[in-house]
Amino acid sequence: MIIAGPPCQGFSTLGKRDATDPRNRLGLEVVRWAAVMKPRIIVIENVAAFLGARVWTLLARRLERLGYAVTSEV
Repeated sequence: MIIAGPPCQGFSTLGKRDATDPRNRLGLEVVRWAAVMKPRIIVIENVAAFLGARVWTLLARRLERLGYAVTSEV
């Protein structure tokens, strides 16, 4: 199992919501770890606005390409 909590500063309603914040892309590291470790389950925790971010779309697509069924919940 991989449990990840990538930085939320670029998405949080309490922050600047900066789409160009380089920390936003750290969530994509989950894909790299998943490809190597091949866990049965991956859990990613973040703020609700993360689901509307481009990086979430990329992350979900890449995990699906690895064979994972991706679901989200707030």
